[in-house]
Amino acid sequence: MKKHLLIILFLISLKSFACTCVPKKLSERQKSELKTAEYIFIGDVIEINKTDFTFKIKVTESLSRKSCIDDVYIGKNWRYCYPYIQEKGKWIVYGNIEKGFLRLNPCGISRLIDNPVADMYPTELKYLDIIIDNPDKKYIERIEKEIAKEKLETALKDLNLEIIALRERKLNLSSMSKKNNEEKN
Repeated sequence: MKKHLLIILFLISLKSFACTCVPKKLSERQKSELKTAEYIFIGDVIEINKTDFTFKIKVTESLSRKSCIDDVYIGKNWRYCYPYIQEKGKWIVYGNIEKGFLRLNPCGISRLIDNPVADMYPTELKYLDIIIDNPDKKYIERIEKEIAKEKLETALKDLNLEIIALRERKLNLSSMSKKNNEEKN
């Protein structure tokens, strides 16, 4: 009996250290990020420490009120949940400060700008049927390349629209703040 209880406790504890990201439309994930992220910016990852799972990122464009251009944050990868930063480059970041570190929102949409595909673009069923029906390896490789190309094109287009919307949002927030300050005076 004790053995079964220990196994159950172990399995429950594993669940508390892992996350399951529910598939959602990108637009739903964007709305969620806008509600939960205090820090939204584009930045260059300038350093990654794989020993302690930290990274340094320098803000190149602020898309929220909390971050400023040239701010440098030390982030920590809580590696039990995506996204996490594992390569240098330009990133769009949605996150919060937790225990003194920048933390990307779990199951969030922070991503590398040059390759923003991540897990947000599931493979369409039409391709899966083609792959299952045709065991030819070269044909499958060609289809996989087409899928990757389509996902990247879609992701880049979506990311550009997202950045435009975030810039407009920041301008609107600044205008509203300025207007409220003028009304108080």
